[in-house]
Amino acid sequence: MEDEKKARLEAALYLAEEPLERKEIADVLNLGSIGFVDMLIEEFIEELQTEDRGLEVIETNQGYELKVKNSHIEHVDHLAPHQDLNKGQLRTLSIIAYNAPVEQTDIVEIRGNRAYQHIKELVNRGFLDKEKDGRTAILSMTDFFLDYFNIESLEEFKRGLGEDLDTEVIGADEERIEDEEKEVEPEDEGLEDKEGEDSENDDFEDVEEIDHEETQDQMDEEDEEETKTFPDKNKLL
Repeated sequence: MEDEKKARLEAALYLAEEPLERKEIADVLNLGSIGFVDMLIEEFIEELQTEDRGLEVIETNQGYELKVKNSHIEHVDHLAPHQDLNKGQLRTLSIIAYNAPVEQTDIVEIRGNRAYQHIKELVNRGFLDKEKDGRTAILSMTDFFLDYFNIESLEEFKRGLGEDLDTEVIGADEERIEDEEKEVEPEDEGLEDKEGEDSENDDFEDVEEIDHEETQDQMDEEDEEETKTFPDKNKLL
């Protein structure tokens, strides 16, 4: 059972977009004991320290992650460039670049609170410029970003890398909603016209009903008058 849990730990660290905290690891392994999680992590770290293993587990202030050992990175980094940025950081960076300059609050709205840590690390590494603007900050790209990804301009990124990295465009949802509302408007107008016609028809029917009732009342009154005069004539005769 311990080996099975350790294998699942390795799989979780390999697939994780960002470093995993001990509580997250416990949930993945279906363990209620954090102490047992710590024991598994320590054992796994020791197993990877041997020379016949190319990966290692490192602990950051965000949690644990699985990375290539420094002694091997220079021989394999061309196979998967930009691996010094984890998937979460790359995702956040791509969204910022695709929308730059962009407010930090917009990025946090898309990526959640984890974006704060991503932005901090990306600024420290020189990918982003961050300028205070009221209660938020404006994020823009640096020349180092262009050099790192070997691109000439942000326009090139948006045409190529931006699409490959499945970026999100700030404001796209709002534009889509507006377009949908415009498409619905003619139908609404048609409904209003139809409702107006129905209302006029209802009024017409009410008038007809009233006229019919008044005509019926007049006929009843005439019948009553004839009924009253007929006996009187007989009496005169």
